Amino acid sequence: MLYILGNVRIDTFPFSVSGVQEEGEASIVSKGVLGRPPAKEFTAPADEVLTLTGEILPHKIGGMDELDELRAMRDRGERFRVERGDGVGLGWFSITSISKSHRDIMADGVGFRVGHTIKLTETERSREDGQATLQKLFSLFG
Repeated sequence: MLYILGNVRIDTFPFSVSGVQEEGEASIVSKGVLGRPPAKEFTAPADEVLTLTGEILPHKIGGMDELDELRAMRDRGERFRVERGDGVGLGWFSITSISKSHRDIMADGVGFRVGHTIKLTETERSREDGQATLQKLFSLFG
């Protein structure tokens, strides 16, 4: 397993990613002080942004169902926990954008190769009840 985004498991087959970019910033403000250069003060870390890129082969191995589920999660504004394949939790995120590029279009209008980019931004923890969390957890194991 490479990543888990809520209920969607990203693995090497059928839905995978080949690149990940993590982006974070810090908020630093200037304080004017007479007779000196402005002092800089750290106020808070800014939201983390996570970008996952990859390519699927829907006609050979699938992967469109997972991409459609991620789009539905984006449309619902769902907040979910993101975990890396080594078990490290990256925090709670929401999907801000999904882009797809179809190449070698087949007769059904879907590309033989579909490149995708999924952008997530850090959010506060979801306020869902414990029962919903357990249901999501159990769904990962079949």
